[in-house]
Amino acid sequence: MKRRRGGKDVVPELERRLAELQRSLGPAHEDTLAAMNELAAALLERGEPDRARKLQEASLAIHRHVHGADHPSSLELASRLAATCFAEGDLERARSLQANVLESRRRALGDEAPETLTAMSGLGRILAAGGDLRSARDLYRQVLETRRELYGEDDPATLGAMTGLATALHLSGQHEEALALYEHVLSRRRVLLGEDHPKTVAARRNLERARRTEGGEDAGLDDERSRGA
Repeated sequence: MKRRRGGKDVVPELERRLAELQRSLGPAHEDTLAAMNELAAALLERGEPDRARKLQEASLAIHRHVHGADHPSSLELASRLAATCFAEGDLERARSLQANVLESRRRALGDEAPETLTAMSGLGRILAAGGDLRSARDLYRQVLETRRELYGEDDPATLGAMTGLATALHLSGQHEEALALYEHVLSRRRVLLGEDHPKTVAARRNLERARRTEGGEDAGLDDERSRGA
């Protein structure tokens, strides 16, 4: 959802639409809930996470009441709310939400389902930010091993799992293994996407940041820059 449509802020329009649907259809109607989620997304893009979070909390509560906590739509909304809490720095709430999502995904779909792997990665990110690096590394390793086996080395999600694991390793002080993973991701992004693709640029920045943190502005980093964009 774009914050602006043709240069116009869409939030007021979405607020009016939501109010009309709440009056005409009620707060638990699927169209009302969809409008609530659309407005929350627009508010996030607008830079108002507090208001977005209140809408997400309300939407999640209604979905859980109507469909149950383990319904796919409830789990998707819980993951979105966890991401908002994470962005706000509320790691405790984010962790609780995402851990519940992962538990439900595992119970319903097993460890190898794409939805379960995505939930694992989301929890790994939260755990790493909160300093639980061992648990984050364990999750990312499991995700990486499974994605490699099921989808191959060059699948975008496999490379994303490598980046997550590299970050957790780097934060743990395991710089050598982290740098090897960052370098591999950058190499594959270059081959698969080209030098100027945003994901390649992000991979290059990750590697440069890791090298700076490990040993300062050394010759290796200068060489990397000379081969970069």
